[in-house]
Order: sequence, then C-alpha cells, then structure tokens
Amino acid sequence: MLVSFTVGNYRSFKEPVTLSMEVEPRLQGLEKSNLLSRGDYKHLLNAAAIYGPNASGKSNLIKAVRFMLNFVIHSAKDAQQDEPIDVEPFLLDSGMAAKPSEFEIVFLIGKVEYTYGFKATKEKVIEEWLYYCPRKRKTVLFKRKGKKYPTINKTQFREGLGLPSRTRPNALFLSTVAQWNGKEAGKIFSALKNIRTLQGYDPLSFSHVTTEFMEEKKYADKIKEFIQKLDLNIKDIVIETKGVMLKGIDSTSSDATLHLSIPEESNHIRTIHQSPDGSRVPLKMDIHESHGTQKLFALAGPIIEALANGTTIFIDEIDSRLHPSLTIELLKMFQKDKSNKKNSQIIFTTHDSNLLSHRVKLLRRDQIWFTEKKSNESTDLYSLAEFGPRKDEALDLNYLRGKYGAVPFINELATMIEKKHG
Repeated sequence: MLVSFTVGNYRSFKEPVTLSMEVEPRLQGLEKSNLLSRGDYKHLLNAAAIYGPNASGKSNLIKAVRFMLNFVIHSAKDAQQDEPIDVEPFLLDSGMAAKPSEFEIVFLIGKVEYTYGFKATKEKVIEEWLYYCPRKRKTVLFKRKGKKYPTINKTQFREGLGLPSRTRPNALFLSTVAQWNGKEAGKIFSALKNIRTLQGYDPLSFSHVTTEFMEEKKYADKIKEFIQKLDLNIKDIVIETKGVMLKGIDSTSSDATLHLSIPEESNHIRTIHQSPDGSRVPLKMDIHESHGTQKLFALAGPIIEALANGTTIFIDEIDSRLHPSLTIELLKMFQKDKSNKKNSQIIFTTHDSNLLSHRVKLLRRDQIWFTEKKSNESTDLYSLAEFGPRKDEALDLNYLRGKYGAVPFINELATMIEKKHG
C-alpha cells in the first residue's frame, strides 16, 4: 500500500513535490468508505484524483512513478550495463541539467512501513537509501553516496554485505541485492513490481495486460463478468489462437460452450454479441468495438488484479472515452468492502469535474489533488485540503471557476478568429 510518493527535478517537476495517501487529520466527519478499512491501515486513503489543465504535469507524475519502478526492476540486469539512466531533468532551467533527479516512495508491506529512494543523473546513482519502521521506530537498512556505503545494517540487512562492489554506478543497490536473492530486498522488489501504471491515450497500448490474464486463465471469469455488467451488450469474450477452434464461456446460455473457427491470419480478441435471431456473432475488439469498450477492456485486467491482490494502480486520464457514470462505478469498486477486501488503492488523473460534485459524494477533500504550472514553468502539486473548503462546498463549480487554481487561462478563441477575418 502506498503512503506517499515524492519526485524532484524530473520532467516538469523542478522542486520536490509529494503526493500523500495519508488522511488529513484536520478533516473530520468525512466518508469512511474512502479509507482503507482494515486493521492498522485506517490512516490511508483508497483513492486519489489529480486535476489540472493540459500540460500542467499530471501525466508526468505517473511517468515519474513508472520510471522509478522500471529502474528498480531493470537497473541491475546485465543488459543495462552500458546504458545511460533514463532520467529527464527539468529542462527549462539550465542549472538543473547537471543536478540529479530524485525519487522517494513510502509504502507498507503488511504492517511495516518502508521508505526507499534515490537520486540519479543520466550517468550514475548519486544517492540511495532504505529505511523501515517495524516497531514505530524508523531504522536505516542502508545508505549509499556514490561509491561509498556509510551504512549497511549488519543485522536487519546483512544480505547487502559484500555487494557494494558488485553494484555498477548506473545500477541501484536494492536491485543488485534482490538479484543476488536477498530476502528483504526481494520482498521490497516484489512489492514495488506489483504497483501498476497505465498510461497512453490509445487503450490498445496497455490492453495486452488484460489479454495476458485471459490467455493464462488468470482472472478470466472475473474480467468477463466485469464487461458483462457494464451494459455493453457483450455476451462473452474469447482470445483466439491462429487456426484453432476456440471455446468460450457464455454465462447467459444454457449451452456453456461456444465454438468459433478463426482464420489463420487472424490475431484478435473477439467479443461475442447476440443477434436478434438469437445467434452468436463474433466481432473483433480492435476493429468493431467502440473506443470506450476497448478502454474498459484494457482497464478490466489491471483493476481486477489490483483488487484481488491488494495493490496500488495509477491510471492516466481515467475518464477519457468513458461515460461519467462508468468512471464513477470504477471508483466505487475501490470504496466498497465487498469489492476491495484487500485494501487496494487507485490514483488517477482526470478532467471530469463531475467527480467533485457534492451530489456524487465520491471523494473526500484530502483525496483531491491539483497540478499547476508556476511562473518558472515548473509543476506544483497540492491538495484541496490546503484550502480548507467546507464539507458542503460546491467543489465542482468552484474548481471550474478557478477558486483552487489548476485551470487554464485561455484568451477567447472566437475573438482571435474575428480579428483575423474582420
């Protein structure tokens, strides 16, 4: 479970900013359905929404998470030995180019809180650190400064002893220890690897995740149930195999099997519809289905996986191509005990002000975040809770009016056209 994420000097972020999933203690009497509801986790939120105008840095926050996770997963591999680190410092200040980008993530494994972070340039890792807090006391597991390791905990992180010399300048120490089968590092590695980021305007760019789950029969029934409940008139979904007769499950039919002959050159996800005469008609997902249906299919696997395993998922522009009611239903899956039994979290960017409506009652004030460009063109990230809005305040209207910032200031386009043709 995510507690917080910090990024600095990366893409549009110049100064460090922090997204926190901790409850704002000053806010009282708010919806408890928005909290992780079991055991010691009631101080954490199950969702966060990030608003802001185009080009304000919303997507860059998710890109920062993705970069950090990918670097942890891949940096120690031999294939990365001569590769530069794929960091992108803030480019609109020449003084930042030589400075390291920094990333830090605070998260829970069970009841234990971990803090892990690093600073890196394109050439090397400058600093790296790992702490944990098993009994309300923060303890350092290791610290790294360039080639020096001033601290490696000889009791709690003994697995790291002897491995600094095996860690390349462009690789993370945590990744190296995990590669050498360090137990504690492996546990952290797995926890970070299970955080998923979904980004890309075209849903086909991440629909392969859902497809893989269905091909492996992993969550296949739940994915089909998810799609069928969204009123898309889809009776079944099958993954075809070239030149092979497929058998799909149709939960609405007394005959539980459906056979399709797939042409040799085909390679598509098939959705099964029912024609007026009762026959089953297979359609190609990427050709015949709407972009909204493709997006929902792409989201189905990662969302179901997150809910099944109690992990965190980041989704960029969750509302694009979706009806507002569908977006609301997706978020409610993370707010109901029956569907979110393992304390999963969803963090997403959006332009949908309907989610802020007092009528919807979907998000607490400490779950709403904004990105805004400062005068130096860098991104600022801040919470609605900083404004101290009343519980009954019309958040959606006030946001669109610019009360909280994070809205575009646009010169009237019609006037521009009038001047040109007047």
